[in-house]
Order: sequence, then structure tokens, then C-alpha cells
Amino acid sequence: MADARGVDKFIIILLLSALAAGKVIYSQTNLRLTQTIAYDQNIFRNYLQADDWIHQSTLLFEHKLIINPLAFRFNYSGSLQLFQNYTDRHLHIHQLLGEVNWPLAKSLDLNSGLNFGWFKNRETYKIYDFNSLSFFSQLVINFRQNLPFEIGYQIENQNYPALTQFSYLEHVGLMRLKYFLPSKTTFIGELNFNSKNYKNAPELDELEFEHPGRGNRYGQSRGNGGNKWVIDSDSIMTASNLSVTNSTQWRLSLRLAQSIGPQTGLSVVYTRQFEPSNAARYLKEQIYSFSLNNSLYDDPFTYESTGYQIQISRLLPAGSSLKVYYDFVDKNYAYPTTGPLIIKNNNRHDTQESIHLDYRIPLFRMRLKNRMNLDFMYEYRVNVSNDDYFNYRGFVVEMGINFIFK
Repeated sequence: MADARGVDKFIIILLLSALAAGKVIYSQTNLRLTQTIAYDQNIFRNYLQADDWIHQSTLLFEHKLIINPLAFRFNYSGSLQLFQNYTDRHLHIHQLLGEVNWPLAKSLDLNSGLNFGWFKNRETYKIYDFNSLSFFSQLVINFRQNLPFEIGYQIENQNYPALTQFSYLEHVGLMRLKYFLPSKTTFIGELNFNSKNYKNAPELDELEFEHPGRGNRYGQSRGNGGNKWVIDSDSIMTASNLSVTNSTQWRLSLRLAQSIGPQTGLSVVYTRQFEPSNAARYLKEQIYSFSLNNSLYDDPFTYESTGYQIQISRLLPAGSSLKVYYDFVDKNYAYPTTGPLIIKNNNRHDTQESIHLDYRIPLFRMRLKNRMNLDFMYEYRVNVSNDDYFNYRGFVVEMGINFIFK
């Protein structure tokens, strides 16, 4: 935290120096308001097939400022999510960002910033609350106009006040190469190295917690009741692998995009995740799986994976747009299956497929650059696992309207 505060002071001093010595040549404020309603057929991503309606309100405020030679960007984003059936799952998320771009030379740019966020649940589920503070810096080297190379570093401090065993400091190293061809072909290759360092080292390798939401619909645990899992209102969840103090991971991404007509684009993405440490802390009997908190529910450090994505995008008449993509990912987890319905000695293995559709209709453009859009989204997902609890399928349908003011 001391390092982050030092970086914060450096950026403030840099900003004040620019304000004193430079001249404002550009300033713009943007505001985006979004309201969506979604029906999720399997909101918790498990075999129980629990469904719900979700109402989400989002606000994004952004200010851009250029004080020669520096370009600044400040924004705040906030989101409130309300559930129709599972009202105890209401939550809100906030994020503050400050970023500065500094052209060091003709073909060399430095981009740095600070990001602070927090995630808040209602009283029943406040055990999952967390906050995070991160600093990032990225150097962009333009070897040629069509060949930029990026190298970057990020440090993030994520804190769980009620689950301190999962608080961590993460270091991320990044290399990204982009290549743009006259044939409207784009290649992007990216390699990340991530290292997660847990802050606390308990004496025991496992600790038990009373699961929040005792006695609620679907309960919070898995018990063996014949051919179905039953609910145990006195359930507990277990934090496992607490002897692990550090987890590492390599992530490779290759993307090829091609224009296949004046209004149509095609892209193919390959991703690969390697786990040199092959270990991470994780929660058992934890079904708080609404997908906004992957560090607890489905931490990327707990599995290796291979994935593919194919996307087709199309610009339609009257400014409308359509995107359709297919996702496939194969995951091999570093921990064993935990469901009581099966007894196997191998680790959890999931294969997930999904089809996703996005459709945008611009309703009208107001004065200046203000505009309003209507968005539709549909997703169908199938997850096949050797842990029966995570054998599921389901779809999501969403409609939203957003206002953009500039």
C-alpha cells in the first residue's frame, strides 16, 4: 500500500506541474447512462437451474483533458444490480480511474494510472465484499506505423475484509504486439505473466466458515439426498489449500481479424492458460456463483485452459450493428471434484460452450453528439463437468437502453 501511495503522489505532482507549465488545448466531459433488464435461466451457474430477473442501472462519467504534452483521463463508473426473486443478492459496484498519457518521443508513449474499486453486497452476503487498488504503467513502442509493441506492468492489492485468507497482492507483466496489414487484416499477440501473493498464511491448511444466507431458497450447501442434492440450512464452506502462499500463471492470446466486405468483419481468437505453480487457494461448498466475483467463485489461478472464439460482426442499415460469436473453453482444475454425487480420484474438469448475440439499434441522435441506443443480447451456455454440481445449461436474454452525452 505504501508503494501505491507513493505512485499516487507522483501522479498528483505530475498533474500539478503540467497545469502550472502547460496550456489546456482540449477538454471534454462524457456521460453515459444505461438501464438494462435481463432474464437469466441459470443465475448461479450450477445444476439447480435457479432463474431470476435482474435490473441493472449503470452510470459512467468521464473527463478528458489535454495539457500539452500530457493527455489525462478521469472516470467514475457505478452499477446497481437488483434481483427480483433473490433480493438478498442485491449489490453495487464502483470504480474510480485516473490515467495519464505522456509522449516521450516520436514513436514512444508512456501510459500510467491508478484504479480504485469496491464491491458491496447486502448484509446477508457482505462476507464477499472486497475493495481493490491498482497501479498500471504501459510503454508503447511504434516500430512502424502499423507495428506497435506494448510492454506493461500492473500491481493490484485486493482486500477481502471478512475472508482475509483470500486477500492478495497480484503482479502482472504484459507484452502485446499488433500488426496491421493493407488487406485490412489485423494480428494481435499477447503474453501475460501473473503472480498472486496471498497476504495471510494460516497455520491450518483448511478453515471452515458458516455460509451466509442460511435457510434461504436453495440453501447454501450440497447434501446427498438420493439422486438429488438437498439443502442443509446449517451448511458450512471450507477454505482449502491455505498453505499455498503464491500462485503463478502464463496467459497467451492470439487474435486474427479480417474484413470480409465493406460492412462485415471476422475474427478468430486462441487463448491458452498455463499454471506453473499448479496450486491456488479455493472455497469448497461455495455456490455464491453470480459471475461478478471470479476471484472467489472461479479463480483463473485454479485451472489451466485452452479456448477458442469465432466472431462475426456486421454493420446494418440505419447505423444498426450485429455481433455473433461462439466460445469454447476447456478447463483443467488444480483441485479435486467436491460434489457428493460422484466419487472420482481425478481433478475437476469442465468443458464450456456458448453462443452469444449482440444487436444495437441507434434510436436517434440528439443535439451535438448526444445519442440514444437500444441494445439486445442473447447468450446460450452449456457446461459439462465431471463434478455433477457444475453440469448445467441455460440462457440469458437482456434488453437495455443507453444515453450518451458529450
